Amino acid sequence: MEVLFESSVLVSILGSLFIAMLSRRLTRLGEYLLTHISLTPRRVHGRLRIAKWRNKKNLLLKARSPHQVTLAIVRTYSYLIFFVLMIALYLLLVTLGPLKGIGSLPWQLQAFIASPIYIFEILWLLQKEKTLTLVRIAEQRVTSQSTSRLRQRMT
Repeated sequence: MEVLFESSVLVSILGSLFIAMLSRRLTRLGEYLLTHISLTPRRVHGRLRIAKWRNKKNLLLKARSPHQVTLAIVRTYSYLIFFVLMIALYLLLVTLGPLKGIGSLPWQLQAFIASPIYIFEILWLLQKEKTLTLVRIAEQRVTSQSTSRLRQRMT
């Protein structure tokens, strides 16, 4: 149990929680930096604009299908489960298994050992943002379609 309170274990757990809490703000900050402060050529800006347009187009196509929306939600929760299982496995290996002396290892090796946690966290956060956007678009389309149908019935 003492191993849980080692500095390397605490730093990796707190780092994961910090990234999870600030993911949306960091995404917005990155978009702002790319669009306003970046010194990239116009050609790169054009390609970024085309990529955003393709992304929106794909989201609109996926929002029409309830199966695609459901699949995105299931994928988000499966990544979350993998992320939580990786944390549990890491803590189990640190407390009971071969990683008891992880604090004595070099920090590069500690980061490499903890990298599956970060990989699944990033996958989960990216999929969560995609799913939230997809659900918002699907709700807007349903709401606007039902409102227009209601207006047509009233006239």
